[in-house]
Amino acid sequence: MNVFDYVFYFETKSGVCGVVRADNKAEAVEQVENKYDGDSVIYMIRCSDYEDIDYGVCPLVDNIERSEKGYEYEININPLEVDKQYMDDWGAAFLWLDDNRGVEYNICYDNGECESAIYKTEIGDFLKTDHSTFSHYEIDFSDKNWRQKLVDEMECVALKFWERR
Repeated sequence: MNVFDYVFYFETKSGVCGVVRADNKAEAVEQVENKYDGDSVIYMIRCSDYEDIDYGVCPLVDNIERSEKGYEYEININPLEVDKQYMDDWGAAFLWLDDNRGVEYNICYDNGECESAIYKTEIGDFLKTDHSTFSHYEIDFSDKNWRQKLVDEMECVALKFWERR
C-alpha cells in the first residue's frame, strides 16, 4: 500500500466530484484522469493532511438537494469536524441559481476568529470563485436548523450577487 501525504478534492468536466490521495497535485490530476478515461479535471484543491490510508480515487456521494425555491445546493460540513481555532475549508457548501452561477461557502477560523463567508462563484470551463465578492456568515451549530439557515442565507446572497432579486 502506498502512503500519501495529501487529500485533494476534485471535479471533472463531466461532473464527477470526489477525493483522491496523492503526494502532489500533478499526481492527483493524473490519477483522476486515468481513472475516468481522460475526463479532464476542472477543479482540484488540496484539502488537508490525513491519516496514512490509501483509498485510491473515491467519488463523493451525490449529496445535491433542492431548496424550497428550487435551487440546487450541497452542504459538505460535518459539525463534529469543525475546528473553531484553525480551519479553512473551501467548498463547504454550494448553491446554484442555474448551471453556471451561484455561491460557495468557505468555513474559516483563524486563531479562534471566524472568517467564514459566502463567495460569488461561477462555472465555465472551471470553477471560479470571486474572492473580492463575499458576505461574512457564521454558522451557529447549536441551532438545530443551522443547515436550513445556511441555505436561506446562501439563496439571499446569491440573488444579491447575481442581481436576481
